[in-house]
Amino acid sequence: MKYRTLCWMIFGVFCVPLSATAHHSMSIYDTDQQVTIDGTLTRVQWTNPHVYFYVEETLDNGDSFTWEIEGLGPASYRRIGWARDTVQVGEPMTIVGNPTRNIDRRGIYPISIHRNQDQLFNSMEFMNVALAATDASGSNTSGLSGKWMTQLKFELIVQFTEGVDLTNLTEDGARAFAEFEELTMNPAANCELIAAPLLMIMPDMKQFAVGDNTVRIQGDYDGAERVIHLDRNSHAGAPVSWQGHSIGRWDGNTLEIDTANFAENTMGNGWGIPSSSEKRMKETITLNEDGSSFNYSFEVTDPVYMSAPFAGATDYKSSPNLEFSVDECNLESARTYIGN
Repeated sequence: MKYRTLCWMIFGVFCVPLSATAHHSMSIYDTDQQVTIDGTLTRVQWTNPHVYFYVEETLDNGDSFTWEIEGLGPASYRRIGWARDTVQVGEPMTIVGNPTRNIDRRGIYPISIHRNQDQLFNSMEFMNVALAATDASGSNTSGLSGKWMTQLKFELIVQFTEGVDLTNLTEDGARAFAEFEELTMNPAANCELIAAPLLMIMPDMKQFAVGDNTVRIQGDYDGAERVIHLDRNSHAGAPVSWQGHSIGRWDGNTLEIDTANFAENTMGNGWGIPSSSEKRMKETITLNEDGSSFNYSFEVTDPVYMSAPFAGATDYKSSPNLEFSVDECNLESARTYIGN
């Protein structure tokens, strides 16, 4: 169950991606059951955080039903070569996936999608792409500025799923986790953008823009953006925000980042684990010599909710030839399965 939950979270990002992507719980789906439907595509809702497909199935007795297939985010589909017009209304579709536990909803989490005999999507093949970042290619020639693909690291993402390490929580953290109610406390229901460090470890594409005084970072999962200030040496007087206030300095090929002034967030430290104004984050970005990749590492402390630091690292691969595009979050899409 934890593996399926983790896959769902990643698929929210891409798949991302994804419950830990701060979208919604995988518990609405019966992961022990699979269904196969053959029907006709009647509608496509190409929106963030999920693309929805509606497929009408006609049974042998003439009865027909419309199934709602909760797909990946648009950025995820672009990564595997899809575009808004890859599938067309009126085309025959075969979907294999896990049904909603409430079968009356006729919802499916897809494992594979076929059009006629052509396989358009397979969840495990997508996971392999996310793990290897195989579609990243080329080298950025301007240092950190450019487009980068974030490599998926399961051990990091799991902190932001329902498989949270409860031993790493203070009493206040454990109480907050026990009292968490997804329907009313999940920021994703209001299209709130994800915050660092989740922003930085989500396996999506990031765009970096390095200026004289700032480094700007934006992810294509949901468009979340942060600014690293190179001309500051103190957080004093800086505004409080979802991403905090970041100060950076270069040490050779390594950018060292210190972030404070985080706004309180009901899921700032993981699924159901809030973050406080005392949250602090240290990060490093170390470029390799040929500009084809860099290593990212972080350590987060929050003495209000976490009894020990949370740390990790992943790699980014240069992706100068891939498209970077951000799709606006749609409230209807974001709230479809929240709390269900």
